[in-house]
Amino acid sequence: MKILFLQIQPCIRAFKYATGLRNRGDYKITFGYLNKTLSEFYGIGDELFDRWVQLERDSSRDLVSLLDSDDFDLIHSHNAPDYLTIKALDAVRYAKHSIPVIHDNHDAITLRKTQYGNVTHSLEKIASEESIANKFSDARIHVSEGLKDYITQMYGSSNGLDLVFNNFALKELVPEEMLPKLSGKEGGVHIVYEGNIDEKKNGSHYDLLDIFDNITKKGFHLHVYTPRDAKEYKKMSKRNHYLHFHGRLTPKELMKEMTQYDFGWAGFNRSKNKAHLRVTLANKVFEYISAGLPVISFPHETQKRFLETHKLGIVISDIGELSTALENGRIVNLKAEVQKRRYYFTVENNIGEVEEFYQKVLENHKNKNSHPPLS
Repeated sequence: MKILFLQIQPCIRAFKYATGLRNRGDYKITFGYLNKTLSEFYGIGDELFDRWVQLERDSSRDLVSLLDSDDFDLIHSHNAPDYLTIKALDAVRYAKHSIPVIHDNHDAITLRKTQYGNVTHSLEKIASEESIANKFSDARIHVSEGLKDYITQMYGSSNGLDLVFNNFALKELVPEEMLPKLSGKEGGVHIVYEGNIDEKKNGSHYDLLDIFDNITKKGFHLHVYTPRDAKEYKKMSKRNHYLHFHGRLTPKELMKEMTQYDFGWAGFNRSKNKAHLRVTLANKVFEYISAGLPVISFPHETQKRFLETHKLGIVISDIGELSTALENGRIVNLKAEVQKRRYYFTVENNIGEVEEFYQKVLENHKNKNSHPPLS
């Protein structure tokens, strides 16, 4: 199957898809992008794709030429923002053969009150692009059940062609052996946070300074791994014996390193982006589980439902509840359940759902002659 991935800035979710598909069958994937390739941005990933094509920002002609250069079976366009899906919907009307467009909702920018990355478009433009991409694509994939519910409520169904595919961990990164627990050697409870942090106190969901400060004030060790420079967090770690700033590791190194801790932290700042957090099921949740760590979360609705349904973590309303929650007798059973399911929530274990969805989209598209006009 020949697939065209589209994304303004290729991300780790796209990398995960390609990894899973490469291990399954004869897939040839071209990546059309605007900014940087995966390897230029992350240092890895370009090797998973057959071709990289940098597109123009303001024209659809180059995408039409790309579509005509090969007999692609489908387009899998990754959002946030939604511009390239709209460009694809326009381009397929002029291509030599009809190609279905799948819109992959990694995020819904309309749910945020703080800026998304470098996106500076007006809220009206963002909302308009989000609406067009979700209403006119042939099918949609969503990163969580909560996001699917929001998109369906806002923009209607997609003729039943909706799939939820979480940001699972990669099986190849799941550590085979676990490191000795720091708590066994040094005492105390050791919690790890990995991922993005906001270096400014701006109320975004990654503004975690106060949260980290409150965790450590309770006497819990918190270990932080992030690709950010994070000067303010480093300053805090120098005066706080319980905050340990470790910086950046490769994904494989990080997964192994995390096995020495007791819990993974996935609670975010709710002051401004509470609506966004209702639909969030963070990548780090699956990475913690694959590292053998029960997850601690605030009651972000979708994340709370996942952790409680699968019995893989604990949910607290505020830091004041943390001590009592970690003294609960069920923690032993929780840890055992996580250990049993370390390989369950991986891309490789679930990618078959995407393959089946691709076939369903292609079958549904067979009798279509053209896309409806965009309006």
